[in-house]
Amino acid sequence: MDELNIRESTLPIYFLSRTDRAGASLSRNLGAEQGSAPFIAFLDDDDLWGPTYLEEALQASERTDADFVVTGIERFSDSGVSGVMVPDGNLRPKDVFMRSPRVTGSSIVCRRSAFTALEGFDVSLPVANDRDFFLRALEADKTYVVNSSPLVRVRSHGQGQLTNPTPMRAAGIAAFLHKHKAKYTYFESRNLRYASARTHLSVSSSLSHQAWWFAASLLSWSPSAGRQIPLITSRRRP
Repeated sequence: MDELNIRESTLPIYFLSRTDRAGASLSRNLGAEQGSAPFIAFLDDDDLWGPTYLEEALQASERTDADFVVTGIERFSDSGVSGVMVPDGNLRPKDVFMRSPRVTGSSIVCRRSAFTALEGFDVSLPVANDRDFFLRALEADKTYVVNSSPLVRVRSHGQGQLTNPTPMRAAGIAAFLHKHKAKYTYFESRNLRYASARTHLSVSSSLSHQAWWFAASLLSWSPSAGRQIPLITSRRRP
């Protein structure tokens, strides 16, 4: 693609062409390097922002002096809306490791200073890179605020999404687990072990492998948890 057909834009837009398949982390990092604004936001190609998303995120950050703003998510597909997810406003690093924080790359707005301090997204993680980014932010005592309005629309479809069960997703979950597991107990990592086992089970072709991963998922199973809260600033707790 040599040209972009952008209509009615009042902002400068730059298109960076890549021929590799290094993933979303590298794309986000390269995009951030090209800018100079004090805030950075990310939008995946499948997703949509509501008209007031950026405005409300900047207002929340400036009002609370938070390093990050994470916004509520509405999942949708061609058949309609399938659910709304809102992050907890008082998450600790352990909480993010143990279960999905309900944060995705498209729902994060952060200060450039915080992004630089964290050295961006981990390009070695094919999946869970946004979860890893948020986890490292909490470990570094960065602050965040939640906008509970579901202004980020995350599209679900069957055309090669990283959230679909694939060998790459199974390997990605295992890589995220391996990176952080030394800081947590086996009990605290059970959700990730279960997710990894279930993903391997979904993509296994032989009966022996399916039986093995089924047993592994049974041994690692635990229910997930989460709750919805209003706009609130949070700092890492011990």
